[in-house]
Amino acid sequence: MNLGELFTKEVVTAAPSDPISEVAEKMAKRHVGTVVITDEQQTPVGIITDRDIALAVAARSVPRRDPISRIMTFPVTTISHKEGILRATRLMRADATRRLPIVDDERRVIGLVSVDDLLVLLGIEISNLTEAIAPEVEAAVVHRRKPAAAVV
Repeated sequence: MNLGELFTKEVVTAAPSDPISEVAEKMAKRHVGTVVITDEQQTPVGIITDRDIALAVAARSVPRRDPISRIMTFPVTTISHKEGILRATRLMRADATRRLPIVDDERRVIGLVSVDDLLVLLGIEISNLTEAIAPEVEAAVVHRRKPAAAVV
C-alpha cells in the first residue's frame, strides 16, 4: 500500500509571506502542530511546527508580524504519494525529520506523514502478526509441556 492511500488528508498550509501570528492562530484553530508552507501552486517550500514558532518568538524574540518564511524549515523534504512506508522511514532517518509532506505527480501537497503516524501503523501491524501466529505459539508451548515418555 502506498502513502497516498494511507495518509492522504487535509493538510494545513500557509504562504511564505503569512505573518507568524496568523500561522500560529491557524494552528490553534485547526488543532495541528505542523503547517506546510506552500507556493501559489501548492508546492511545499517549507514546513513549520508549533515548537519552531514558540522558540522563535519566545526565545529569539522574532516579531510575530514577521513572515513565516523567516523561521520555517527549508528546503522541505517531500515524498511521492506512490512511495511506501519503507521509503518514508528511510527519508526521515536520512534527513533527521519527523514529518514528510506527501505530494502528487504535480508536486502539490496532498497529505502529511509523521513518525507518530508510522508508529501507530507499526503497532497495528505487530498486533495483526501476533494474532496470526498465536496458534503456532500456543502449540509450541503445549508441546514443550508434555512429560517425557517413561523408560521401561
